[in-house]
Amino acid sequence: MVLRHRRLTLAVFFLTLGLNIYLYIVIPKGFFPAQDTGQIIGTIQADQSISFQGMRPKMETLMGIVRDHPDVASVGGFTGGGQRNFGMVFITLKPLRERRKTTEAVINDLRRDLQAVPGARLILQGMQDLRVTGRSARAAYQYTLRTDDLALLRLWAPRAAEALRAVHGLADVNSDQETRGLQTTIQVNRDFMARLGITQKQVDSALGLAFGQSFVSTIHTETQQYRVVLGFAEDFLQGAEALQFLHVPSGGFPLSASARSAFLESGAGRGISGNAASSLSRIVSNGRLVPLLAFSAVEPTLTALSVSHQGQFSATTISFNLLPGYALSDVEPAIRRALFSIGLPDAIQRGFQGTAGIYSAAVDNQFPLILAAVLTLYVVLGILY
Repeated sequence: MVLRHRRLTLAVFFLTLGLNIYLYIVIPKGFFPAQDTGQIIGTIQADQSISFQGMRPKMETLMGIVRDHPDVASVGGFTGGGQRNFGMVFITLKPLRERRKTTEAVINDLRRDLQAVPGARLILQGMQDLRVTGRSARAAYQYTLRTDDLALLRLWAPRAAEALRAVHGLADVNSDQETRGLQTTIQVNRDFMARLGITQKQVDSALGLAFGQSFVSTIHTETQQYRVVLGFAEDFLQGAEALQFLHVPSGGFPLSASARSAFLESGAGRGISGNAASSLSRIVSNGRLVPLLAFSAVEPTLTALSVSHQGQFSATTISFNLLPGYALSDVEPAIRRALFSIGLPDAIQRGFQGTAGIYSAAVDNQFPLILAAVLTLYVVLGILY
């Protein structure tokens, strides 16, 4: 039959070949297909200046919203660990025969409801049996910027994240660069400390005993033993106001008039009356405790919560999820165009990591591999027949 209709057979062959090439171009592509395992993992990203005490109600509110979804069976989670503004949530869905929606649809519903909580984000992704991750990230796919210039990275990483938020098809875009943590900076007057007979080691020790947890003793009973841990009570750990209750032992020698004058003219002593300085002199001469704020100034400042690295380079990972109906092949060109449009400097190396990185590498070599496979097939058939 084929030999009788050679032209028709040849036309069907070329039509099939052209159709395969067309489908290869237009069909959305990814790496691993998304599974519906009934398990969802979530990461909480709260305001960088939040405390552990402020994180707890945020987490309880977010978990309550998740628990109220009709397809959710149970929710568990924890906060704390390496960063105080970080938390993990583990969600178990009802069996597939009992729930109305898929895992992807449940995540999409919760994504909309969770936006109502100010100061914290819960980013969800479905658990997969097989995952490839380049770095610890809060979403399924990752794009990493890396350079040896930390200041340059801190300047451009937020701009890159903002550019990706404008890419259609991306959701939950976030960055692991956190440079606006709140800290309390204590500037001590070293000259006045020397006149008081106070060393920097004494100041460090007082701060460590107050705000750290120092093991100082063990209480033994007939059947049990209890460790004694020294530190401020929880009510005194809510802010820098607790520093006014902190005292440091003095050297125990009199403070001269010139030393009192130098102290009053310094930043730490500005605003203290002469009578107060005289009282401080009497305290020092008796070897008593001196208030920390008597020779130091306190101000709130910003600090980085962490500095990530990849190899020997400082790195920032921007992670994202995909909206329903989108594949990696749909958003990859848009991501590259968005980052090119903001003019990232050449000193910053960039690229996909994890699952997205392996997919990008596979796509670059996919067409040559398919062409080689087809040629090999026809060579073998030619040899056999």
